[in-house]
Amino acid sequence: MALDTVSAFPGAAWQASVQVPRAESGVMPRVLIAHSNKSMRQLIKLHLVCGGYDVTLAEDAVEAGKQVMQQPPDLIILDVEMPYMDGLEFVSALKVDAGVPLIPVIFLTAREEALERAERLGATACLTTPLSSEQLLHAVARCVRPRSEARLRAGFRTPRVASAA
Repeated sequence: MALDTVSAFPGAAWQASVQVPRAESGVMPRVLIAHSNKSMRQLIKLHLVCGGYDVTLAEDAVEAGKQVMQQPPDLIILDVEMPYMDGLEFVSALKVDAGVPLIPVIFLTAREEALERAERLGATACLTTPLSSEQLLHAVARCVRPRSEARLRAGFRTPRVASAA
C-alpha cells in the first residue's frame, strides 16, 4: 500500500502531518461522515479533504443508510447520538444486511458510556469529542485502506451467483 505524507492545514501557523493511504489506482479512499451536527460534519470534512480523502456527508442514519446502499464507502465516521436511529443501532442494522459489505467504522461520542457498546459492535475506533484534527487524521489513516484492499481485509461479501444446473 502506498502512503503519502500530507499537511492537513497548508499555510496554517501549525501543521499536522500524517501519512494517508493512497490507492494504487489513484482513487482517493471514500469516507462517509454521518453526524447530526452540521458544523461538526463540515469541520470533519474539511480536515479529511485536506488530508486527501473523498468525503460524503449524511445528517442522520436514514441518509447514511441510503448512501451506503448506493455506493459503500471505505470508512464511516459515525455520531453515536443521531436522530431517528443512533449510530450504534445503525451499525447493528448494517451488520445483519448480507448485501452490505463490512465497512470499518469510527464512532464519535462525547459520552464515555457509549464507548463500551461501540467496541462490542466491532467499532474500528472510538473517539471522544472534543478531539484534535491530528487524532482524527491518525485514526482515519489507520482505518482506511484503498478500496480493493479494504474490501478484502474486511471480508467483503460478494453476492451469491446461482450456479448453472
